[in-house]
Amino acid sequence: MPSRVVLLAVGKAAVPMARAAHEALGPRLDAGLVISPSNAPADGLPPSFRLVRSGHPHPDTGSLEAGSLALQLAGSLGKDDLLLVLLSGGGSALMAAPAEGLTLEEKSRTISLLMAAGAPIAEINRVRGALSRVKAGWLSTAPASPRSSRSSSPTSATTAGTSVASGPTLASRRQAPARRPFSSAGVSPPLVSPSVRAVLSRERPAGASRPTGDRWSVLLADIRMAMDGARLEALRLGADARLIPELLAGEARSAARRLAVAAASAGISCGTPALTGVLR
Repeated sequence: MPSRVVLLAVGKAAVPMARAAHEALGPRLDAGLVISPSNAPADGLPPSFRLVRSGHPHPDTGSLEAGSLALQLAGSLGKDDLLLVLLSGGGSALMAAPAEGLTLEEKSRTISLLMAAGAPIAEINRVRGALSRVKAGWLSTAPASPRSSRSSSPTSATTAGTSVASGPTLASRRQAPARRPFSSAGVSPPLVSPSVRAVLSRERPAGASRPTGDRWSVLLADIRMAMDGARLEALRLGADARLIPELLAGEARSAARRLAVAAASAGISCGTPALTGVLR
């Protein structure tokens, strides 16, 4: 039984996830840090939870504050404490901690280049992790405070859903070079700042740099489950709903154009509920 249970909720669904965790665990939760978009409702959070508002889809100064507080929270845990991390989409922008030698602007510009070039999200998240002190498992290696220590038990984790919010608690076991997405997306080296190139050329360990205790990852829902739920609701409302998941990869505006062309080819008018819902 852990001595303390501390919550970290990050993403567009951070507030409802934190509320659900509080309803389920009640007094077992000693503290909570909730990182949410600046325009999202925040009703129903317990007074003991700290709410941080930050930028989405583009990180801002609130994102930097959120990243710093998350690292402090992880580093404050003792060897018998449990950190419950709840992640949803949007966490990559909402919680930021650029690698040493980088500014948030340099990091954001690099990610924007890859997005504009249509790089797959998995490749973009690999670069995000390489340019961060909190993503790709680095949150788990946050330096411990002088008053705390960490368990020396072996790490145990599943890797399902590690790309959600760029995987702050679980690093991939197989680390591909973070420079590869640039060449595959056609982004030439001169477009990338010297500071970013320097960080990408550094040798960083693939996993945790010190023992952090057991870790588990549970994927509660993925994009296919969300699309299927949306399809069933659209059918209930009388819309002509069809799933085309293979057209969703890449930059959002390009994916929207592909979906529009596919819908027109299938005889779906732009005024129908099905297409209107996709393009919003």
